[in-house]
Amino acid sequence: MASVIDYIDCPHCKAKDAFVEVSQWNEHIFCNMCGYSKQTFVTNLDEAGKEGWLPEIETVVEDNPYGAYYVEYNGGVADVGTLHEEDSEEFLMKEIEIHKDDIVRASIRKYINGEHTITYIIGNEKEN
Repeated sequence: MASVIDYIDCPHCKAKDAFVEVSQWNEHIFCNMCGYSKQTFVTNLDEAGKEGWLPEIETVVEDNPYGAYYVEYNGGVADVGTLHEEDSEEFLMKEIEIHKDDIVRASIRKYINGEHTITYIIGNEKEN
């Protein structure tokens, strides 16, 4: 299935480049500036096509995140995501330490008291 990718203002921090991906069966919004995430998806696709089938839709929202992380590995593969809980940053830092020889860049972005901040863990601001 094809999907449409666009950018919107983040509903949480108002950054101009929150990523939106929409396909026939789901929608995902993610802001790499603060970690806001909203996922809407059909949970009963295995029953699609059966007589009387109606989609069951679930939405999961992280509307008060602790931040967003970015980790780029050797070879150009990158991982981004939301820091969901207070101890998420501590867990991420342990994982980065374990895999540091395979990481080119890593950073954490937060939105605190109306201000965006970024902490560079590996690499520097010119590289991120």
